[in-house]
Amino acid sequence: MYMFCLLIWWKIAPLMGSGPQWFRWHEYTKLCDSYWWTNLFFVNNLVPFGEGENATCFFHSWYMANDMQFFALTPLFLLVYLHSKKWAVALCIFTVCASVIAAFLAAKTYAWSSANLDGAAVITYDREGYIFPWFRIPAYAIGMLLAIARLQFPRNLSLGLGGFNQNQNQQQQVVPGMRMSMSRKMSSLVISDPYLNVVIEGLGLSLLLLCVFGGIDAYQARPCAYDMWPGGANVACGSGPEWDTTERAAYASFTKPAWCVGLALLCWVSFQGQAGFVGWLLNHDAWVVPARLSFGMYLLHPLVINVWFQKQTQFFRWSAVDFMLRFFGVFAGTFLATIALNLVVEGPFSLLSKEWLKWFARKTSSSSSSKTTKQNQNQLRIDPYQNTDTSDRERDSGSATPGRASGNARVQNKWPNSGSQHGELRGLLDSGSGVGFGFGAGSRQRTRSRSRESRSSGRKERGSAREQRRSESESESQSSYYETSGSDEKKENKGSFPEIQALVAAEVKWVEMRSQYLRQKIDANISRSL
Repeated sequence: MYMFCLLIWWKIAPLMGSGPQWFRWHEYTKLCDSYWWTNLFFVNNLVPFGEGENATCFFHSWYMANDMQFFALTPLFLLVYLHSKKWAVALCIFTVCASVIAAFLAAKTYAWSSANLDGAAVITYDREGYIFPWFRIPAYAIGMLLAIARLQFPRNLSLGLGGFNQNQNQQQQVVPGMRMSMSRKMSSLVISDPYLNVVIEGLGLSLLLLCVFGGIDAYQARPCAYDMWPGGANVACGSGPEWDTTERAAYASFTKPAWCVGLALLCWVSFQGQAGFVGWLLNHDAWVVPARLSFGMYLLHPLVINVWFQKQTQFFRWSAVDFMLRFFGVFAGTFLATIALNLVVEGPFSLLSKEWLKWFARKTSSSSSSKTTKQNQNQLRIDPYQNTDTSDRERDSGSATPGRASGNARVQNKWPNSGSQHGELRGLLDSGSGVGFGFGAGSRQRTRSRSRESRSSGRKERGSAREQRRSESESESQSSYYETSGSDEKKENKGSFPEIQALVAAEVKWVEMRSQYLRQKIDANISRSL
């Protein structure tokens, strides 16, 4: 959508009318002819360097570049956070403080001002510091601090708030899917002061109001001309009569971080579901549609203003009513244009992207499943007894008796307190499972020219031998249990008869399932080879 709006600004808007001021569109298009690629790579706040936002293509999109650059730096903060949460918090605070101090020193050195009526001081600030990321990153760092606090502290900051508590569904609406677990360490941080959230909300609102009305003194005198400085000799314009260079530098460097801190405090109590009327207002469903259209309105509103303004054939006359009508006219035009743009561009492309992601997920899952199947087929060509002794190999090929010794060794590793009868049972079961495991591998080791009928007969013979060994092991275990039931030491070494039964049942079930699975795989391979 960003690039489509850039295309409208660059190629379509100059064709939408004419007027005394329409020549300005040619200035905009010349900038885009030279610097359109800076918007594509999100460096239009740095190229051309030191010229200000009015020297860039699609001039108001400089903050898009800032956002993308901050997003590219986010992995650095995440790595620090994974290593140490305290160091991550320290890094965010250091970033905010360093940026604010640098902005204050630069504003005081070069006489910058963010008060709009200060003439040359505002133009210098716009060209040398307004759009650069190192002066804009405090907002992003404060947002990361809020996210870290949200993850570290419990879901409910205070207990027993009574009437101040809001519905917990409000929390789920604000942060869907967020689930916080309260450990013993974090439970000690729960604060039960019923007025704490009210204080936090009041502090946040106070900071916001201070940022809005704190600079009202700078707007009491007449505006400065573009080449006039507010602090010059005998110059009573802009903030000159009220502020000195230090006050203008403080206003330019501290207002934006203070605004972000106020918003973060309001977001915190709103996430807790305890923001009162402010939380109810901010979480109201009426904001759903404007929130979805806000990005498009941000991109389109300068285009609507310029198309309307540059077609004027007479001067404006100031009045409060005229100003309000113009404001709501531009707002309505931008809102309708954004709806049309969403229906034509953003909606279809979002659906296409979702379908592409679904197709990619299906493609990935199918490739992974085929890879797993191929790995399973390759495992059939590998000797399953490559990590065992030679008696298991010989037993599978039919040249040796069931390996009781290997079975006893495996049992002693898993059950150190079990006796020889456990080992005999596990040896018999291992010999039975060896039939299932080694049928395909043993047949391939002997010869590939063996017929399908001989394989089937061999499988039946091994199955009958396995059943016979299983019955013999069960009878041996029962007889040994009754023979040794009077001795406590033997009971401790050999275990109880129900435990042996459970062991036998589990092993038999596993052997049958594994044998059935391998037989199906072997039959499939035989059918493909034939």
